[in-house]
Amino acid sequence: EIKRVNVLPYPYLEGDSLRVDFSFREAQRRKTRAAHRVWQYLKSNYLLFSTLETRFKLLRARGIQIKVAEGEKDMSHAPGPSRRLTTISLPSTWPDSLVQRAEVLAEAVILDWRDAVARSGRDFVILYVPRQRELGKPAEEQDSWAAWLIDLCNRNEIDLIDPSDLFVERRRRGQTIYQDHLSRDGHRAMSEVFVKEFRRSNEEDSP
Repeated sequence: EIKRVNVLPYPYLEGDSLRVDFSFREAQRRKTRAAHRVWQYLKSNYLLFSTLETRFKLLRARGIQIKVAEGEKDMSHAPGPSRRLTTISLPSTWPDSLVQRAEVLAEAVILDWRDAVARSGRDFVILYVPRQRELGKPAEEQDSWAAWLIDLCNRNEIDLIDPSDLFVERRRRGQTIYQDHLSRDGHRAMSEVFVKEFRRSNEEDSP
């Protein structure tokens, strides 16, 4: 109901079973044609074509915007009368019924991924990207999915890699962690946390 696009497979629950709707394949059959493949090639290999498509889509969806609201920069804006709910909207802006469905469905998807990874003989971990405006707050006080995700991981013994503490430390040093998504310093910090956890895990598994 929220994403409303027909170019992706969608998971859904049928009773207690997880199912995936692949009907997008039929709806997107045109993408197998030569013209579409040529355009995809151009976008993948030339920044000009990729930028043109992105800007055209933004223009068609949002119109001409002279200024960008601060809330849009850090994904903290609430949907108004003319702004529909999206998958990155703050959880507090979601109806309770959708929050509950999202949590149940997301848990089923994550556990399905975990089991598939385990069957392949690999370790499953989740690397968390904290919201900018919630950084430094206790998880239970955040307007985010952090508390739910932490609880899910604890209940199912899933390793969760959370860079929040290092982000806060680097921000105190004057580094810019976020620039829409993550800045260069933000990516460095995220990488450091991941590599440290990866090495720790390998050392624990070594005989």
